[in-house]
Amino acid sequence: MTSYVPEYLKAKNRKTVFDLFLRDPELSRAEIVQRTRMSFPTASKAVDFLISRGIVTEIGSEEPVGRPGRRRRSLRFNPSAYAALALNFEGRVLEVGLVDLAGQLLQYEQHAFDCFHQTENYAQLAPMLQAVVEKSPCHVLGVGIGMPADIDNNAETVALYYDRQEVVVPLKDLFGDLLQALQLQAFYGNDVNLACLGEASLRGGAGEKMNLCYLTLGTGFGAGIMNNGAIWLGGHGRAGEIGNTHLGAFDLKGPLQTQIEPLETRINLQALEKAFGINLLDDTVLPQDTQDQMVEFLLPALVTAVYNFSFLFDMDQFVMSGAIPNRLPGLAACTEREVNRLLAYRKRSVTISRPVSAHCTLIGAANAVFEGTILSELQG
Repeated sequence: MTSYVPEYLKAKNRKTVFDLFLRDPELSRAEIVQRTRMSFPTASKAVDFLISRGIVTEIGSEEPVGRPGRRRRSLRFNPSAYAALALNFEGRVLEVGLVDLAGQLLQYEQHAFDCFHQTENYAQLAPMLQAVVEKSPCHVLGVGIGMPADIDNNAETVALYYDRQEVVVPLKDLFGDLLQALQLQAFYGNDVNLACLGEASLRGGAGEKMNLCYLTLGTGFGAGIMNNGAIWLGGHGRAGEIGNTHLGAFDLKGPLQTQIEPLETRINLQALEKAFGINLLDDTVLPQDTQDQMVEFLLPALVTAVYNFSFLFDMDQFVMSGAIPNRLPGLAACTEREVNRLLAYRKRSVTISRPVSAHCTLIGAANAVFEGTILSELQG
């Protein structure tokens, strides 16, 4: 449970006001008070902090609308005050981004990199990443690192898999030399969790009422879950492993190991290639009837998963991303239709949309940096 000490509340109020500027880049103090329901002194302290750090600037004043009184000073969000370096390790590709406070990519690069081997030399990336930082037009606060792996930030470890065996590795063993070269504070996250955070940021900030489930369908099937504005990590950073859930009942009298069929064995690129002889990562044009057949193949397991998640997490906002929906653009709408047909008897419904950006993981990684540095400062 979070301790609501005064200093924590200060940082929380600053984040609330910051998220407000993500949605509306020009505001007055009075508008901030109205929208946040903070007291005027509390809102002003949060604003003054953001002004002192250059995140917000004063741009003049305006007459109060409809009544005499003090002139209201207008405020403008300055997204270029700071930036964050963001990395997304995915398969054999490293995505590199420099992201400003509004989630805009100032720089973007892709590099081949055979990641997640304990013998991989991550420090070799230092010269390339230093060049990105040096070209930044503003101060870089830190580096956010996204990985398709289970990360326990409390224990500072990452779970890697070799030949289906789990190996828990200290994060410093992988990235220690690189971070020493970069001289940047690092923030780590599972790639889908960071994508969920990035999506929420692009929707106007992860406010306290933001609830969102970010699904990714590709080589596996994963989910990032935001509950009341915070990513739900679970006890060991492994929440959201929707692909490891099992659909059917177990015969407890039979051999259990042979019965386990993770959901993602039915919802992934390999399953589609086995069923249709087509690798969706190829650039071949898919006829519409083939797309329709693939959607029908995926729907039973996918609809079941979303239906169950909607009840388990009381969730009605879903985002569907990844290589599979990228090649099957009708998948999200078909899934939404079928889930809602099942939910109708409970007078419930869900919406399933596509991501706001193709780079949500990078944006979420940068957001983790901002939240862990400038927006969490306890001074001032």
